Amino acid sequence: MSAIHEVEKMPDYSFSPAGEKFQLPTSEEYSKEFERLRGIVTHQRSLGREIVVVMGLGFVGAVMAAVVADAKDKEGILPNTSLACSVLARGVFGRFPC
Repeated sequence: MSAIHEVEKMPDYSFSPAGEKFQLPTSEEYSKEFERLRGIVTHQRSLGREIVVVMGLGFVGAVMAAVVADAKDKEGILPNTSLACSVLARGVFGRFPC
């Protein structure tokens, strides 16, 4: 098998800049979280809100998610629901405890 076809196993843990160790989600946890998000989206859509997904929680992504979530329409109503997602990669998972 050539090197291009070898897949590196994702580590089971991520470390925060402060050195904290975080277990990465399992497949079962991903499925559970997906269903949780599906419920949130369904509920928010039933309220007439648009769903805005922001990918990446660096400085720009975090600010964009906050701006979208806080934006009001002409009547002062919050018409959007902001879902912010970050990349699952080494050293990233532990930066944003939820």
